[in-house]
Amino acid sequence: MNTDKREIGRRIKQALDSAKITQRTLAEKLGVVEPTITGYIQGRTEPSGTGFATIAELTGVTTDWLITGKEYGTEISAMVTGEAPDGVGPTDEEMKDIPAAFQEVIREGKKLPLAKQYRFAADALEKIAEYEAEEIKKREREERED
Repeated sequence: MNTDKREIGRRIKQALDSAKITQRTLAEKLGVVEPTITGYIQGRTEPSGTGFATIAELTGVTTDWLITGKEYGTEISAMVTGEAPDGVGPTDEEMKDIPAAFQEVIREGKKLPLAKQYRFAADALEKIAEYEAEEIKKREREERED
């Protein structure tokens, strides 16, 4: 686990840049002065636990990623961002089955907040259930026709 303050600062800067959030805006949201944010980014100091949570929420990354550079227990995030554990992302053929909004996430390599990961998982499970129900109905119709 890499919790080096400079690495954390680099990830904070990366998250802010990706979300197009300025240091001034972040300072206002955290209730601190802008030089404090500069200190985070330069690795001189770290945000509080609440600060990490706020940065994660504002930028769409996880606190795990901000602190360690890794995602823990977020297989959905790995799938969505194309960072599968074996290093293999979705193929072009598999991309056709992924909703357009998530294709953009995969291409851009952005992380999804945990709440969105859960929503994505729930939507996926609902679609699978609908598909399975249709398949069962189709088989039953075919059996009646025979």
